[in-house]
Amino acid sequence: MTEQGRAETGRDDTLHTVALVVGAGPTGLMLANWLGRCGVTVIVVDGKSGPTRESRALVVPVRSREIYDQLGVADEALRAVVPVRQIAPGFGTRVVGRIPIGPLGRGTTPYSSLFVLGQSRNQEILYAHLTWLGGDVLWGHSLDSLDTGNAERVLASVSGP
Repeated sequence: MTEQGRAETGRDDTLHTVALVVGAGPTGLMLANWLGRCGVTVIVVDGKSGPTRESRALVVPVRSREIYDQLGVADEALRAVVPVRQIAPGFGTRVVGRIPIGPLGRGTTPYSSLFVLGQSRNQEILYAHLTWLGGDVLWGHSLDSLDTGNAERVLASVSGP
C-alpha cells in the first residue's frame, strides 16, 4: 500500500489507495467528500459514463444540509435549492388538498424547512467539491470482485475503459 494520503498508478494499472467507494451517487459522493476532508485517499468508481442527468430524488433532508455545512458546501447547495411552502397530494392533475409546510425543527437546526434539490444538481455540487479536494471519480468503471484473504489489504478488481 502506498504512503497514507497518496494514490498512485503502478506500471500494471494498479491503483493503491486507502479507501474505495463504489457508486458516485449522492451517498457515495458524500462519503468520498468526508473521507477526503479527513485526509483519506479515496478512489470512487461508478459504472455510469458520467454524473446523473435526471433526478431520482428531490427533497433534501435537514441532516443532509447540516452535513453540507460541515463539508463547506452549504452555501452552494442553498443557492440551488427551492424552498417547499406547501404539499399538494393527489394523483395526476387531481389535487385533493394543500398542506402548508412551516419550519421543521425550529430552534434545533439552522435549516428548519424542506428544500427541493434535484439529485443531478446535488451530485454536481458534491462532485465539484470532491475534485476541489483532489479526488475524482473513475466513470465507466465497475467493481468486479473483492479479495479479503490478506489481513493486511483488500484487493478490489475493477473494470472499465
